Amino acid sequence: MSEAAGARLTKYTAVVGTAALRQAIAHDLQSRKGLTYAPAEVVVSNGAKQSVVQALLTIVVPTTASLCRLLSGRVTRKWCAYAAPSV
Repeated sequence: MSEAAGARLTKYTAVVGTAALRQAIAHDLQSRKGLTYAPAEVVVSNGAKQSVVQALLTIVVPTTASLCRLLSGRVTRKWCAYAAPSV
């Protein structure tokens, strides 16, 4: 903890993850699996819900109504509220 505090790494990170982490993941994918990705193509999330919502928001018209209509019947209203708080 004191190392993080000393390095001023005590705030929330960017939604896509830190640049250093994305670089490390891109390097790992290249060295272990032979896959080449730029760090800008790597996204780190804190869980499945965040990943699903972010993926959907990149391909669906980014409005609350369209996202919740797309997901209606498959998830709870509370989950739609997580994705779009204005519901």
